[in-house]
Formats: sequence, structure tokens, C-alpha cells
Amino acid sequence: LNNPEGPTLGVNYLLPILMMAGGGQVGAGFAIYLKTKNAKLKQLTRDSLPIGILGIGEPMMYAVTLPLGRPFITACLGSGLGGVLASLFHLGTVTQGVSGLFGLLIVVPGTQLYFLIAMLGAYVGGFLMTYFFGYDEARVTEVYGE
Repeated sequence: LNNPEGPTLGVNYLLPILMMAGGGQVGAGFAIYLKTKNAKLKQLTRDSLPIGILGIGEPMMYAVTLPLGRPFITACLGSGLGGVLASLFHLGTVTQGVSGLFGLLIVVPGTQLYFLIAMLGAYVGGFLMTYFFGYDEARVTEVYGE
């Protein structure tokens, strides 16, 4: 994908879209953090948020959204907003590598603002979808206890 002699002239247009998946997880985690009263879930979410913002979404996904079920789906749907924005802005990366806010380091120079807008779109999409459709207190109690 990053072959300078290939059809995209060394620019990977898929990676910025894929990076938005982590943004949806972060948005969903923030919504769960605001809505839950469960201390264990609040701690797991609080500890996973900074890591997710920096680009490692697995703690949020495996410890919070996936066990609850519906928040995982709403995070995926919400991250679609960021993916659409990344596509509309024709974002590309010049190498493989990091995601999250560190993705600013590998996007095509001059498109960092568009990357931030797309990532914020993923955060907001994941947050709104989860806040309004993804949180179920009964499921939280079932998975994490009282």
C-alpha cells in the first residue's frame, strides 16, 4: 500500500479510516463512564480512556465494550462517522504505524487538521450512539456485579 511506485504513489488511504475504530471505542467509553454508577466499571473505563486516546483501543474494547455487548456495536457504528469524514477528506498516511492522536505523525503533511476533525467525529459518534442506545444498567450489573 505504501509503495512509492504503486497506484497510490506511496499514500495509504485505508489506514486513516481504520484508525477511526479506536476513536469510536473512546467515545463509547466516555459515555459509559458518565452513565455508570458501578465502581468497578467506572475504574476500568477511567483507566482505559487515556490509553485509547493515544491509540491503543484493546483495553477499552476487551474490558468494557465487548463484555457489555451493545456498547461494542454502538462504538463500531459511531466510529463510522469518523471513517466517513476520513474518506471525505481523502486522508492518507505516508507509512504504517500508530493510531489515535499519534496518527497525526503519519498522515500526509498538511492534513493534520482534517485528521483531528475525523477523529473527533469518531469520538462524538461513539459517544452519542452509546449514550443514547448502548448503555444498559441491567447488563452492567450482570457482567460487573453491584
